[in-house]
Amino acid sequence: MKVSYTAKWKPEVYVTLDNASRESIREICSYIVEEAQSIVSVRSGYLHDNIRIDKLSAKEGMVVADTDYAMFVEYGTSKMAAQPFMRPIANRTIEIENLSQEVMNRHLR
Repeated sequence: MKVSYTAKWKPEVYVTLDNASRESIREICSYIVEEAQSIVSVRSGYLHDNIRIDKLSAKEGMVVADTDYAMFVEYGTSKMAAQPFMRPIANRTIEIENLSQEVMNRHLR
């Protein structure tokens, strides 16, 4: 015969964690948008203005550069050198992880 105990969170704990997670993801995505906009090459400002948060949930967020030519600026072409603006931020994993931890701690206090 075995003895067991099931531990469960109270419903309000789920809500608190969900809200904290969602706000943390929002802040991190906003940081990525700001950083990408500060790096991107600006001619008309159209690409700069179309770097935005596309999807947001408690588990993930997506930042996109929503123009027809963003990929060509990021990766270059046979006639144009790459001018990356998203990849440099993606390479800052430790900085983003630290920001994530800081934001979660702030929202869970």
